[in-house]
Amino acid sequence: MKRHPPFALKSILLVCFAGFLLAGCRTTPKENSEDFAQIGEDEVLEERITLNILSALDSGDIDKTRKYAELPMLIDASTLPYYATNGSLRFGLKEEMILRARQILDYVERHKDELKSRPNLSRPAVRGLQKTLTGPEEVRQLQELSDYFAAEDKK
Repeated sequence: MKRHPPFALKSILLVCFAGFLLAGCRTTPKENSEDFAQIGEDEVLEERITLNILSALDSGDIDKTRKYAELPMLIDASTLPYYATNGSLRFGLKEEMILRARQILDYVERHKDELKSRPNLSRPAVRGLQKTLTGPEEVRQLQELSDYFAAEDKK
């Protein structure tokens, strides 16, 4: 029987002991305070928008109500591709996101004249929809909208 040199045996024991200690020191992941802060900010923004919508409805100002209601829709359109590619989506959610993206496209198409005065919202929304919708007709519509908003920016 071959004997291992004392140094090799000590090294093996040290590695095993370190592995044992490290396995026992494993902790559950800590909550990411930045994620929670972002969620909190999103909730506050969502509530502010909702209250503004309700206030505009109470005043009977349809144009103001529309502008407040468009805000979350346009923001969501710009972030759809991020969640579709980086999220772990429940079954059927991606299809639902595509359906909503088509509905947003139809809305933006119908209201492009009003939305041209809000390029900081309308252009990112169109870019997000371009990454989400890939059908030939949708691609054509989105390119026309992108060109339309770009031309308005140059005026």
